[in-house]
Amino acid sequence: MLLDKLMQKTDKYNLSWSQRMMIITSSALHDIGKVGIEEKIINKTEKLTEEESNEMKMHTLIGAGMIENLDEYKDEELMQIAYGICRGHHERYDGKGYPDGLKGDDIPIGAQVVALADEYDRLVMGRPNKKSVSHEQAVNMIKDRECRKFNPILVECFLEISDEIKARLQ
Repeated sequence: MLLDKLMQKTDKYNLSWSQRMMIITSSALHDIGKVGIEEKIINKTEKLTEEESNEMKMHTLIGAGMIENLDEYKDEELMQIAYGICRGHHERYDGKGYPDGLKGDDIPIGAQVVALADEYDRLVMGRPNKKSVSHEQAVNMIKDRECRKFNPILVECFLEISDEIKARLQ
């Protein structure tokens, strides 16, 4: 939905149908690097210590490394998109994300889309150390953070489809 709305709103990214499908397909791998993180950190119900937080941040590099190590497929566009998503889904539009501190459209568009979807999921589903919020609260929280964390065009697209997202989740 979000990618379709983005394509309707702007031709800036000019993604083919095939590329959109590759982003959707490889989005499932965005957190694959968590297999390399201690389970006690992933499932911790209290706030992570600085050391634990730093270890958790490594999942982006671990996941990207797993994709990169698929040598016979590394030149395939799907693998390049998956790599960008694994590595870049915690980058922020303002440049304050990790692991590389990428800013704006230096962040692969697939990673930008997955970051926004992941944030929504984190908010409405909760995490071991964070309570869930309602759809409306999540939408407002994403809207209020738009200038710092996410591509403003993506936030605009997300807001336009938020009712459709809510309907699909019910």
